[in-house]
Amino acid sequence: MSLCLFTLLLACPSADDGHDDPVEAMTPQPPCARWNPAEVEALVQDEDLTEISGLVLSRANPGVAWVHEDSASGPLLTALGPSGDTVATLLLDGASAADWEDLALGACGDDRPSPAAGGPWCLVMADIGDNVNGRPWVTLLRVDEPSIDPAATEQVDLTAVAESFRGTYPQGSQNAEALVLEPDGTPVVITKRTDGVARLYRMPTVEAEPPRSATLIATTTIGSDGGLIDTVTGADLTLDGTRLLIRTYTDAYLYDLGADGLEGIEPSQQRALAVADEPQGEAIAWSRDERDILHVSEGSEPPLYRLTCRD
Repeated sequence: MSLCLFTLLLACPSADDGHDDPVEAMTPQPPCARWNPAEVEALVQDEDLTEISGLVLSRANPGVAWVHEDSASGPLLTALGPSGDTVATLLLDGASAADWEDLALGACGDDRPSPAAGGPWCLVMADIGDNVNGRPWVTLLRVDEPSIDPAATEQVDLTAVAESFRGTYPQGSQNAEALVLEPDGTPVVITKRTDGVARLYRMPTVEAEPPRSATLIATTTIGSDGGLIDTVTGADLTLDGTRLLIRTYTDAYLYDLGADGLEGIEPSQQRALAVADEPQGEAIAWSRDERDILHVSEGSEPPLYRLTCRD
């Protein structure tokens, strides 16, 4: 098996591609306009990962991808290495895990320094699933991304305590499966609706009692037909906030956003992507340099697919 089989970058990490250079991961690249057909990068080798719902590419650890399951495995993140094997787990001690549905990675937000200014990267997990539209609030969990050695010969099991933020929706309970971070680290949840219309909510990051209300910042139409096929199951946003990926069960879409970012999202910005057929597509992410696109489905030892930029 090639060492590059599961490279989640454009190439395998070089010998001097250290873990302590957050600015390198933010170097702007020309936006890609066209992608090659999806190809299998690797098979997820952990037999226990059968309900992957979230995927991000590590910023601090070249060659590592973070994934999580939904309500099946508790507050646990898994780090996949260059061959699709599990190189580390991260247990969020004392955290809730009613129905994790997505995660995002970016600036830590609030008053913390940005990665460009020497601050850490943060992982944000979205406990936002609500199939019966009955949860009184939803929860976001935020933790500094730990350092992982993708070449380690033994799995490392880490534990951390995450910040926890509860939020409510002004329109009442909403089912949702997608989370993105704006450039300053502010989390935005994208709802899952069978009418083909997704709501975008900017979420609070202050723990308060009672929980703070989210802010509805935009709505947009997903797909073309509505129904279950056009419900949002995952998303990812570039670090500069200009390009949004949205995943549905069977399709994926790219939005080239305008100057207003997510607040100005319009159906006319939507472009379909030729993703691979999957039994239940729930996770999508930009590559570390934001040129390629990765996606993975639920299922036993699912393939992780990559759309390589061909510009």
